[in-house]
Amino acid sequence: MKKSLLLLLVAAVACSAESGKQNQKKSDPPHGMSPPRNTMKAQALGMTPGEPAQTAKAPPRQSAMLPPLKKVAPVGPRGPAPLKVPGFRDASHTAPWPQGEWPKPVIVILHGNFDRPEWECETWNRAAGHLAWLLCPRGFPNPWATKAENRWTYRTHKELKKEVEGALAALEAAYPGKVTRKGMMLAGFSLGAILAPHFFQITGKLFSTLFLVEGGLERLNRKQLTLLKRSGLKGIAFAMGTSNGTRLVKPLLPFIRYLKLPVYFIEMKGAGHGYGPPFTRAAGPIIKEFLQLEHK
Repeated sequence: MKKSLLLLLVAAVACSAESGKQNQKKSDPPHGMSPPRNTMKAQALGMTPGEPAQTAKAPPRQSAMLPPLKKVAPVGPRGPAPLKVPGFRDASHTAPWPQGEWPKPVIVILHGNFDRPEWECETWNRAAGHLAWLLCPRGFPNPWATKAENRWTYRTHKELKKEVEGALAALEAAYPGKVTRKGMMLAGFSLGAILAPHFFQITGKLFSTLFLVEGGLERLNRKQLTLLKRSGLKGIAFAMGTSNGTRLVKPLLPFIRYLKLPVYFIEMKGAGHGYGPPFTRAAGPIIKEFLQLEHK
């Protein structure tokens, strides 16, 4: 009987061991295989398998991470556009393009009698719009033109001086930090060219250079050229389309060189009393040189 009990005890131990092996096979994956996906996910999150998953917090929106946008000063129009001038009628103006470094100098352009400031800004924009601000004062309605014709003129140097000063202040206020008065050029066409030399003298060295187109030669002599140099003139250029303009300007060139002033003459053959293709082609390099004279 003792022998029978011993055999039964051995058989019970063997059955218990076999059952443990089977349970282990059910819970552990075979060698070389990955554990179930939910187990891997829980381990990756630092959780014990079977724990409820916690909701992950979304990263902050990118817009909330960016600094606030700074206000950028306007860069102005590429083509002729009105500029409000307190106390006067709107001037026309264009901004330099491409923008490059700021601030940029100004070219003040006086139009002819029975003309419009927009015409001057448009013409000069093709030749020098990439170099400077172009500022074209309007003046007063021409008494010989109808309102529909929209033509303008200038009256006196005194009135023109106030209008130009107001237009420059308006340009600086409209584009803060973008405009410099250093090295400015005064230009004129026809009536504007006639007014320009004396206007240059009465503005207290406001301008550095002169550019006269189809006008201003009848009274431009050695005495006035000498006074212009004393008034701060650092360079002068001419563009003439009529034979009379060419005839008058050529005798002045040697004396201007004697004064040791840079001088240029653009002959616009066939243009008549107006602008021609030679101006658009040749004026740019001259203007660029003149605008840099103040910085040398």
